[in-house]
Amino acid sequence: MRIAKALLNKVALLLMGILLVSGCGKSDKQMVARVGGRKITINDFEKKFGEGRRTKDVQNATLDEKKKFLEKMIDTKLKLISAYQNDLNKDENVARLINERKKTLLFRRLVEKEVMEKIIPESRIKNYYKRASKEVKISQIVLKNTDNSAEQKKQNLIRARKIVRRIKSGEKFSDLAKEVSNDLSTAKDGGQKGYLKWGVTSYKNPVYVAAFSMKNGEVSDPIEVENGVYIIKVIHVKKYPSPPYEQEREKIKQSIYRKHNKEIEQAYYEFLDALKVKYKLEYDNKAISFFVKTLESKNKAKASDGDAQQPKSMSDNFDKKDLKRALAELSFKKLSIGDVIEHVEKFPRHRRPKFHSEEELKVFLKSRVIPTIILQKEIERKNIENDKVVIEQMKSYEEKVLERTIYKQQVSDMVKLTDEEIKAFFEENRDSYKHPPMREVHEIYVSDKELADKIVSRARSGESYSRLFERYNEKKTLSKNKGKLGFISAGRAGIGKPAFKVKVGEIAGPIRIGNGYSIIKVISEKPSELKTFEEAENVVISRLRRKKISEREKQWLDEIRDRTKIVIYEKNLEEAGKNYIGKDVILVD
Repeated sequence: MRIAKALLNKVALLLMGILLVSGCGKSDKQMVARVGGRKITINDFEKKFGEGRRTKDVQNATLDEKKKFLEKMIDTKLKLISAYQNDLNKDENVARLINERKKTLLFRRLVEKEVMEKIIPESRIKNYYKRASKEVKISQIVLKNTDNSAEQKKQNLIRARKIVRRIKSGEKFSDLAKEVSNDLSTAKDGGQKGYLKWGVTSYKNPVYVAAFSMKNGEVSDPIEVENGVYIIKVIHVKKYPSPPYEQEREKIKQSIYRKHNKEIEQAYYEFLDALKVKYKLEYDNKAISFFVKTLESKNKAKASDGDAQQPKSMSDNFDKKDLKRALAELSFKKLSIGDVIEHVEKFPRHRRPKFHSEEELKVFLKSRVIPTIILQKEIERKNIENDKVVIEQMKSYEEKVLERTIYKQQVSDMVKLTDEEIKAFFEENRDSYKHPPMREVHEIYVSDKELADKIVSRARSGESYSRLFERYNEKKTLSKNKGKLGFISAGRAGIGKPAFKVKVGEIAGPIRIGNGYSIIKVISEKPSELKTFEEAENVVISRLRRKKISEREKQWLDEIRDRTKIVIYEKNLEEAGKNYIGKDVILVD
């Protein structure tokens, strides 16, 4: 019985292993790997693997290439596992970094929801995405208004309706365009306009809106615009292979926001003003005057007594009871002198405002303090902390901080170099630390190519290089040493490589430099020389440190691997990327 039970357990474990590796489970179909309890989905892999790669390179990548990249993603998951195992998510410094970032994200998300998305709703972004995936070729008939009178507009609309009826009765669009269109640039070609491409402001153009809503061969009803009436026919629709909406959403959103920057800025300040009214903001002018005068009198007293000790905090200038005095009041909070000083002292000391006048203090309150307080109140009221976007952004940021912190603790901080190790590494790699070969050169610089060719020809025929320099050089900075640049390496910008392509005593050039031409004569050369330890020390330390960090990282990750179950779904990985569409997609028919 015990043997049978043990056998059943082994079979169960074996079957479990087969299921994990083959990726047969429903949830497993979307994964390329599982690291402990963490998943790497196909979408995660394609997004990371596609960064910096062309679409065709992603689609045609070999399984081996994908495996190598997946290993890096697995390493990242292992680092996160280690971070949580070491309770870094409870570390004070990590928590402080995350909380600071959270404040920024909460404020940004509130403004996005309450200002930006009301000007540019999600439907507009989706509409842009849908229409930006194609180009529409049209022909047009244009009936321009000779004036902007209501009668003229009415007559043109009546004419346009008659033309549409004629087209629907069988007359050719191109013939009618030649006959009646007022747009001379297209009428002669039967109204052919060409391809329209959807842009950020296209939604304002009725012709574009109509064209991108029509099918091949379809003719529009009359389209009224400011200067007349259009009739359009869709000739052809070119389609793009589109990246997924979620991949493109942020880029589209930001491009639309940029076009509406002024409108958004104005709406933001209107939003703030409305909140100030909502929360009944009132200033206490007497308290504001007291605050400024107190600081002014204390500063004068300190100036007259040069030996007086400077206060550590601005609050040292006030009595405790005065620190509680309200400078402004909101329906939910009084803003005391102490509160304002707390805001001031968040600035670096050299950037803290001095408040030389009541107006300066009021500007600081209006622009810095009050907005922070009322926006924070709105964040709480609207429950922005539980917004899906914020949660995702915070998770991503937290993982980056944890990964960075655990790497520092377990790898970079653990690598210590001794003097003996550094010197031994230098000796082991002695031939790697050399001065490059150098060449002593003279230069003549002129602005004319024909003249430069003549100088090269005359110098190569044996004419005195010094005399040629005296007669023709146009660069003043070369005059001091009569064109002698001293020794240069092959890495010298512009002239280095050409100077090393000729023999000592020969001429190189003319070489295009900026708006002119250089002619170089090689005078002598120095062979490559070994550096002393003192000359190479900084490079030695840098290389050895990189080497030891790499070794330590491998050791550390191997230790985590040994205690973490890693499953790779090879079939899913092989298929990943084959239908990928990246940002480099080209226009196709």
